[in-house]
Amino acid sequence: MNQNLQNIITGCQQNNPADQEQLYKLFYNYGLTICSRYAYTQEEAREMLNDAFVKIFRGINKYEFKGSFKSWIYPVFVRCCVDYYRKFYERKAPPPVGLESAETASVSPDIFSNMDYQGLLQLIRNLPPVYSVVFNLAVVEGYKHSEIAKMLNISEGTSKSNLSRAKQKMKAMILAQNLVTDE
Repeated sequence: MNQNLQNIITGCQQNNPADQEQLYKLFYNYGLTICSRYAYTQEEAREMLNDAFVKIFRGINKYEFKGSFKSWIYPVFVRCCVDYYRKFYERKAPPPVGLESAETASVSPDIFSNMDYQGLLQLIRNLPPVYSVVFNLAVVEGYKHSEIAKMLNISEGTSKSNLSRAKQKMKAMILAQNLVTDE
């Protein structure tokens, strides 16, 4: 860790507003990138981001300068996104989706690697919230279904089912946008 970042973190641990502002600026884009994957609008992403920074500043005294600071704040951003989902979207059931044609469609597994970030982000944002959050946690973040189940207060089976449906829905969206052909 470079000395400048260490000094900024130390200042944040002493509740120094100038250092808090510096830390915010340093990690704004990093946090916004994470939050944008879970948000449906940039406004939501910024709200998640700001909630995360509040938690980071409240808990920064727990950071012991062991390991990467980015690694320490990463789960804070993810948890804030999950909290936002639980607060605003959890009780809304996903709308029924027409997945019949997508279930039999052939989509190359590397289709996502050929998409730009914004295209993939738009696909994720078009998913119903419950599918989007499980997709992000499982595929993007790498959480296990047992961990997702605990985070979202759902069963492991529901987590697996939501991930499967998210993938099917994304497949249907890809086919609908003629990004690949149905073979």
